[in-house]
Amino acid sequence: MRTFGKLAIAGTVLLLAGATVGVVGGVIAYQNKEGENTNKVEKQYVATGAATTLKIKTFSGKVHLKKGDVETVKIDYKDEEESPKIEFTFADGVLTMKEQERPWYSYINFVWPWNYDKVFQDETVITVPQDSDIDYKLDVASGSVLVENIETTKGLDIQCASGTVTVKDSSFAGSLDLDAISGGVFLEDLTVGENVKLDATSGTVNLNNIECGKTIDIDAISGEIKGSNLKCEKIKTDATSGKIDLKKVDAEKSIDIGAVSGSIYLSVIDAKENYSISVSKRSGSANVESRTDASAPKSMSLSATSGSINVTFEDK
Repeated sequence: MRTFGKLAIAGTVLLLAGATVGVVGGVIAYQNKEGENTNKVEKQYVATGAATTLKIKTFSGKVHLKKGDVETVKIDYKDEEESPKIEFTFADGVLTMKEQERPWYSYINFVWPWNYDKVFQDETVITVPQDSDIDYKLDVASGSVLVENIETTKGLDIQCASGTVTVKDSSFAGSLDLDAISGGVFLEDLTVGENVKLDATSGTVNLNNIECGKTIDIDAISGEIKGSNLKCEKIKTDATSGKIDLKKVDAEKSIDIGAVSGSIYLSVIDAKENYSISVSKRSGSANVESRTDASAPKSMSLSATSGSINVTFEDK
């Protein structure tokens, strides 16, 4: 898993003097009692030409990437009026939006009952042209990420330290590379020409209706891995803690699933006879046994340290 240059402080909640004190990564300080960001104003950036690469680096707030009725990339965001913290550069087709890194103590925020739902109200909305062809690189320290209705011959790279990541209704001819430290990951209705690589430290991973040209590779430390209607050459999943539940998997070459703590539930769109199967378990039951078949066109490896293994086969 890649190392983030910024430490995300998230998830610590304390009770102090009858009020809730939330210590959260990337929350904007200096809110008034109504929960309004008194030091920020609405701003907009419009690219002067067509972008081929988009690099976004923020430390706070939501990021929403979508297509829209614009001629060039348009970015709506919030920033301080007196001392702006966000800078833009645009050269040789590369558009970069970068928020200045701040001292760690600026990421501590007091969350009161009257402003709890407004803490993460800041949102950066990135709108790209309908016919754009961009390589996307998003680096978000704290805040949710939503990518929808994007189509490109290139790829999507997301790093998110704290917050939910959702990618849906999109097509990438390149690879989808996602690194999430804390928060759920939801991928739905996607076509990916090359690989889907997903590293998740904490939170549920949910994939639905994914067509991948090469490999779907998922590593999860804590949280369930769930999915349905997954089509690819190879699928590989590893879960340290949490069950793996994959339905209607259609893999052309191989399936490799490992769970340290948690059960494996797998339904495969193919006949059992087409697989050479290896099963390894220490405790728990398994409804499938190892079978070596050199003539089988596909391979399946199932490993569970603690938990059961349940596999069903459905002919195409």
